[in-house]
Amino acid sequence: MNKQNSLSSISKYRSPIMGMAIIWVVMFHYRLQAPILSVISNYGYAGVDFFMFLSAFGLYYSMSKNDNVMMFYKKRFLRIFPTYFIIGFLCTYFLYQKNVSITEFLWVYSTLGYFTDGEFGGWFIPSIVVLYVAFPFLYHTIMKRDDMRLFGFLMTVVFFLVGYYVVFENSNMTFTDSDRLWKHVLLLYRLPVFFMGFFTAHVLLNKKKEKVLWLGAWAFAAVGVGFYCMKTTMTVCLSTSLVSLLLLYVLAALANKTGNCKMLINVMGGVGKASLEIYMIHLPVIAALKRMFPIPFAEHYDSCALLTLLLVCVIGISAHKILSKIYAKIW
Repeated sequence: MNKQNSLSSISKYRSPIMGMAIIWVVMFHYRLQAPILSVISNYGYAGVDFFMFLSAFGLYYSMSKNDNVMMFYKKRFLRIFPTYFIIGFLCTYFLYQKNVSITEFLWVYSTLGYFTDGEFGGWFIPSIVVLYVAFPFLYHTIMKRDDMRLFGFLMTVVFFLVGYYVVFENSNMTFTDSDRLWKHVLLLYRLPVFFMGFFTAHVLLNKKKEKVLWLGAWAFAAVGVGFYCMKTTMTVCLSTSLVSLLLLYVLAALANKTGNCKMLINVMGGVGKASLEIYMIHLPVIAALKRMFPIPFAEHYDSCALLTLLLVCVIGISAHKILSKIYAKIW
């Protein structure tokens, strides 16, 4: 296959693509209002699908180098929870200025609140934790044995469950506290993309034909269009998730052609490496700025939101570098 069209660049440009994804997610949460910006930001939740795919892709590469399960869990724990607790503490008590007890804080940031009817700090981090816990089993059971029949069966089951649940059970689900199942559904309908992430890594690392990946991406997109035509809340979300796989493949295939844009690649790479920190602070920061500068935000919202996005990226990258140096000295 022509090198410029090769999906092998996913590994090389994983961090820059994650940088683009987190910026897209932040734009979605900031709800930009200008005509072009609103169209882009309205579909920013697809950035989460990029993360799901790239997370699975990275997990496969990591386990292929060292398949020790306890070491795998240790690395994932140290990457997420210290930062999750530190930034969560600062955001809760200083940016949001919430009056919550330490017990309540620990309940939220231990992710226990996500699995109960209690308070939870967001659905994404607990969902990623679930996938991290399950991944070694998937790797050793399917991928290490190169059991494509089992993988195909598992994908079929996942598609059936996701399709049934989204189409028949919760097609018009509302993302409100009165409908608490949404926090789990947001993970459920992204499972196909997550599975394709480690399957893609498996195909590339084992130097198999990439044609099967492109066929899979086009099949996902075709099914996604079908779901979109149903025009319900959850089918549109599932549609976007499925189509995002093809979009990510196209970005990866084009990455080699833009590889000479080193400044852009380096900037996006820095943003991507700090994606956890940026994700955690982007909502608390804009909430604090809205309290401090209500009039500018009311009169020039998009400009203020974009400046906040830039500020959040700078703070996130700085926090990532500082925390990484501290962690390096501790463990």
